[in-house]
Amino acid sequence: MTQYVYGLIGASTLWPWNALITASALAETKLGDTPALYNVFSSVVMTSSTLTSFLLNIYLAYKSSNFRNRIVYGEVIIFTVFMTLTLLNAFTSGISWLVLMVIVAITSSFGTSFVQNGSMAVTQKMANSNMSLSIMNGQAVAGVLPPLLAMFFNSTPPRLVAPLTFLSVSLLSAAVLVLFSGLKKYSTLPANDFIDTNIEDDMSSEQDISIEAKHYKQVLTMAWSPMISVLLIFICSLSYPVFANNVHSSSFSLKLFSPLTHFIWNVGDLIGRILCSKQSFQVRSSWLLVILSVARFGIIGVLLVYVKLSSFNVWVYLFIMFLYGVTSGHLMSSAVVWSQKKIPHDIQGLGGSVLVLMMTFGLLLGSGASFLTTALI
Repeated sequence: MTQYVYGLIGASTLWPWNALITASALAETKLGDTPALYNVFSSVVMTSSTLTSFLLNIYLAYKSSNFRNRIVYGEVIIFTVFMTLTLLNAFTSGISWLVLMVIVAITSSFGTSFVQNGSMAVTQKMANSNMSLSIMNGQAVAGVLPPLLAMFFNSTPPRLVAPLTFLSVSLLSAAVLVLFSGLKKYSTLPANDFIDTNIEDDMSSEQDISIEAKHYKQVLTMAWSPMISVLLIFICSLSYPVFANNVHSSSFSLKLFSPLTHFIWNVGDLIGRILCSKQSFQVRSSWLLVILSVARFGIIGVLLVYVKLSSFNVWVYLFIMFLYGVTSGHLMSSAVVWSQKKIPHDIQGLGGSVLVLMMTFGLLLGSGASFLTTALI
């Protein structure tokens, strides 16, 4: 039961992101009169979201307490923001709609940052890789479902589909709140894992501050490989929405091809994460993990060249996108499991916070780089 709940928590951290990014069909309708705005829609939303997440996670990384409460606070924020978006979406268009989406991206990032920081810290403290993988797999499922729904409702006007997608984000957060509250009440985990400490009491002296700084250095020294890998993985992966939303095919309408591309990439991401459920598929070498993370950037180069060829084949393109997703999920899950093995149990919570900080920094750099990818396509 606990693994399923943490899987849903993982899904709730990525569902808002994918609900916004896969709204390309709606963006075409809302921003149709201003193509320049439509072309940068994905990059603007991603940058707004990741910049907010990065700044907030810097703060959260230095407040190593209240991890479980962060999950609750975050889900409440996500529920409220997307319920509001569901109601306001029909009344905006053009630049006002884009501004609304940016505001939603920023405010929902507060929620997802709280949930992601809290859940990663909690599962790291459990020293149970299955819980961490449950979160990772839940995130991957959240990547698959929004584009799948978009394809299923392809013939339905986007103005009708979008509110349902946004509403689903709120409903998922509501379900997580109910289930996680029950998990807190009936959990078989040690009681002290549910006790929140006041970090300001813990750091009330210079000695405590130096100990905290020592722990940060210890985390970065012992887990340098997964931290660097996570950073590189997210920088590389953030170009995928640009390809998905801007590469067209004469064989498919944009309303179908864009969510199909998102779906293919995210299915690959899910398969890559599931593979890591088996130890034999996990990358267990620090240097190999970093080398593979760097090598992934070659996929972007291949895509940039291939989409401009006169012999462009849509199925080859989708296969490359699939591999792009598989490598993302596989290396990401390997990095999370490897970091858990490298960091001592007494600072696992801090390790989880630093790992999330590296994720958001990678997302921030990747979203910035996505503007360059947009220009090169």
